[in-house]
Amino acid sequence: MNRLEAWLLHISNITVIATGLLYAYMHYLMKPADPFSVVNHPWEPYMLKMHIVGAPFLIVGIGLIVHSHILFKLNNGARSGRKTGIGLIPIFVIMALSGYFLQTFSDPFVHKAMVITHLSSGAIWFLFYIIHQLSAIKVKRTMTNGAALRRTLQNNA
Repeated sequence: MNRLEAWLLHISNITVIATGLLYAYMHYLMKPADPFSVVNHPWEPYMLKMHIVGAPFLIVGIGLIVHSHILFKLNNGARSGRKTGIGLIPIFVIMALSGYFLQTFSDPFVHKAMVITHLSSGAIWFLFYIIHQLSAIKVKRTMTNGAALRRTLQNNA
């Protein structure tokens, strides 16, 4: 994965996660100041719009790394971050499809099922993504420390 792909993926993830969390908080946990208001917070519709605009960038980012990162790591036999990385694949599919269906179905039962599916898969995506990134940082630190140790041993020899 090159730097552009990584930046696109991280920025779109941060945007989608932040706007999703803020929208969910405003929509489900806040109470409107005006009893006749259709929104609980004045920023609520803007958070939803930013979430919907940011989501395609996340989908493109995932699509960009399918070959250069996901398939490469699976074929390579890489072990670091493998469990969370493999877990992210079906979670992403469920999250993306439920977000799409959330906007297209108007039947109350199906809409509620999509809301629950999207919120739960989004929360799981957020947790797995954070764990996956932390494992990547751990591997980079180990590799950096190992390279520094090898250089020191070579210089002393």
